[in-house]
Amino acid sequence: MLRPWKLEFQINDTCDKAVYLQIADAIIADIQSGRLKSGTALPGSRMLAQELQVNRNTIVEALNVLLNEEWLVSRERKGTFVAEQLPAMAKSRATPSRHQPEPEALPKYRIHFDDGHPDSKIAPIAELARAYRQIFNRKGKWQLMGYANPLGDMGFRKAIAEMVNHQRGMQVSEQQVCITRGSQMAMYLTAQCLLEKDCYVMAESPGYQPAWNTFRHAGAKVLPIRVDEEGLRLDDIQAHTASGKAIKALYTTPHHQYPTTVTLSLQRRLELIKLSNKHGFTIIEDDYDNEFHFGYRPVLPLSSYRELKRYVYIGTMSKVVAPALRIGFLVSNIPGLLDKVNELRKIIDVQEMP
Repeated sequence: MLRPWKLEFQINDTCDKAVYLQIADAIIADIQSGRLKSGTALPGSRMLAQELQVNRNTIVEALNVLLNEEWLVSRERKGTFVAEQLPAMAKSRATPSRHQPEPEALPKYRIHFDDGHPDSKIAPIAELARAYRQIFNRKGKWQLMGYANPLGDMGFRKAIAEMVNHQRGMQVSEQQVCITRGSQMAMYLTAQCLLEKDCYVMAESPGYQPAWNTFRHAGAKVLPIRVDEEGLRLDDIQAHTASGKAIKALYTTPHHQYPTTVTLSLQRRLELIKLSNKHGFTIIEDDYDNEFHFGYRPVLPLSSYRELKRYVYIGTMSKVVAPALRIGFLVSNIPGLLDKVNELRKIIDVQEMP
């Protein structure tokens, strides 16, 4: 069987990304660009390893990522091929939702459903205490006790930018980052600075009610979008945009939809981006549990797609350490939005010397 395609790829030894992920992303780029078309057969793992001069296991790991993310399909005794259709990501998985009362029918069992709260008993208290001591023992420690930039410490903002760039496929600078006291503050700042009275925000239903309340508090009206096994329903979005309403934004939890945990399929991700660009509404992406995923890596955020013209990306550290840490962040590519956030942050949480 002829396999004329050849991967034009140079390994970046200075990149933090693992080599097998670099290879996987290079193949994805060729699929997206059209160099690799649906149904195309890929060379075998041995041939790819020889061409790229890497260990065959590295190629196998890269192919496993692409099979897991459904960019490729494996056919017995025939080989590995580019998927005929855009992949649909993982189906709904049974993970805890909101707290529910104990079933009366099973009184001897105690099952606690929650929002995925981390176990604070295993939080790295000693390591955190050691890190705090090291910081406060440094030269210039007095500066840490004064007022700071309303958008957050510049060094920390740079670290967050590097993290989302390296681990979540984004391309942002520290100037696009605001550090917040948890994701709920990030949501509030976004709503107050982006929305206006009587505008509309589309949101998944069922969905995260604190976000709905935040939008309503800003004067917006919420339009529900149904959810199925592939995530939010595009036909609902199309119906809302065709209604003539002043739709300002769409709120979504695409990595694991809250509370169903469904992952938004790749086909719907791409269509959603097209709809956002066509109709001019901002995608507010709440990536509350990016660190928790099945397989080799999390599905990359919508905000990592270069084509997306308007987004606000919200993340949190509460799920990986402890809720009491109260550290979140927002990132946006909307011109002027961070300036508005900066001014509002000065009012509600003074972080700058008058």
